[in-house]
Amino acid sequence: MATDAHKLQFKKLIASVTISLLTLLYLYILYFSISNGLEVYTFGFFLSIPFLFLIVKYPKLWIFSVLVLFVPILIVRDVGVSVFEVLFSVVSLGGLLYFFFYKLVIEKKTIIHNYGDLFILSFFILIPFNIFFAAANNVEILRWFREIFVIMLILYYFPIREYFKTEKEFKLLLAITAILSAITIIISLLIFRERVLQEAVYVLEVVKSKLPNQTLFTATIFTSIVFFLYQKKTSIRFCLLILAGIATLALVVTYTRTNWIIVVVEIFALFFLIQKKERLSLLVVLFFASSLITFTSLVIFKDNAKLFFRILEARLESSSQMREDKSIASRLAEYPTVFRGIKENPLWGNGFAKKIKFLDPIHVRNLEGEIIHNGYAFFIYRGGIPMALLYFAFFFYYTFKSLSLTFKASEPFAKSLALSSLLIFVSLIFANLTGPQFIHREGIFTILITIPMVDFASSKRNGNQIPKIR
Repeated sequence: MATDAHKLQFKKLIASVTISLLTLLYLYILYFSISNGLEVYTFGFFLSIPFLFLIVKYPKLWIFSVLVLFVPILIVRDVGVSVFEVLFSVVSLGGLLYFFFYKLVIEKKTIIHNYGDLFILSFFILIPFNIFFAAANNVEILRWFREIFVIMLILYYFPIREYFKTEKEFKLLLAITAILSAITIIISLLIFRERVLQEAVYVLEVVKSKLPNQTLFTATIFTSIVFFLYQKKTSIRFCLLILAGIATLALVVTYTRTNWIIVVVEIFALFFLIQKKERLSLLVVLFFASSLITFTSLVIFKDNAKLFFRILEARLESSSQMREDKSIASRLAEYPTVFRGIKENPLWGNGFAKKIKFLDPIHVRNLEGEIIHNGYAFFIYRGGIPMALLYFAFFFYYTFKSLSLTFKASEPFAKSLALSSLLIFVSLIFANLTGPQFIHREGIFTILITIPMVDFASSKRNGNQIPKIR
């Protein structure tokens, strides 16, 4: 009893000290912001204060708040730091740091359950050293922090796994995620529609109006289809059918041929991973998605519908003529600079947020770019080989774990989680060849939800006990 009382007093002391330090931090930020004319960011910072109380009292609501705030982050792609980004940063990063502090220091519990956890935490232990190499390569420190912050969001799978342990809780999490994905898709389509109707005078302008978030759309397609196959309730199946349809339409208007090909190939492979009864359901989904795309396109684009379908046809034709595609030539032009940087700094990299300079063969001019159109080269170039291998090991660990569970799981819910996770991970592996999917906002959002899906499927198969690392 005395020991429990001492523990309670210690926890109260830690909470008091933490609140005091946060108060001093807020006061300092307020003074700094006002004295430097940054009141708008101060507003976003202080707007986030109520959310910090959720972290302590209602952790599930805190996680839901972070997921909700992801929607404007995914849709609005400001070049500078917006108020939304400040609010999102404080709520998400502050909550994440508190979670790890509370689990490791106060509760003194292990958070490492498997080798995937070990790999990703080792990666983040090395992250602070990267800032020195970034500074040595003239990287703006603010940009470095901004990129690292996005990568850190993947750690949210730890609190999700910790606080959503029952099937009822996890289904609620998936339902909220599905609703937020649907909202993101619908808003994105409406924005795209306005751009097309107002600005699409030339075909090229429509292509330039393409949507981002293709990784999220692809993941939504796979998850909706797989859960539709194993779901028995008609109302839920209908909602999944609608979600799969609008996600497919959204993916189509991204004009991203890589993801188009991935979806087609993986759906073909899905026929061999499911039973005969599920194959019939899959055909129903495909027919409905095709019909919805045609109908919605006619409604959304109206007089520009013919133009829309003509562009799609042109993009599909160019997919079969890869060598003649100028965009591919431009991306390949990045490689000499990237490989040169890797050769010069193979172990520690050139620093995250490091830009590359290359000769653009299309316009025959020197360009400076932030994105390397190969996610594997991206991590090696910026983080070095050791850090890249740790991140890749983490990702492939969960990929093979989902593969194993797909064949071992027999319960419908666990099977749905494992199979949809496998399709998502495989899509990311191949899409990462043409862009850094592991660092894009939508890629991070997708991964931080998919990993708990794999762990929950594993826990159901092991009697709701998360297996510990051996």
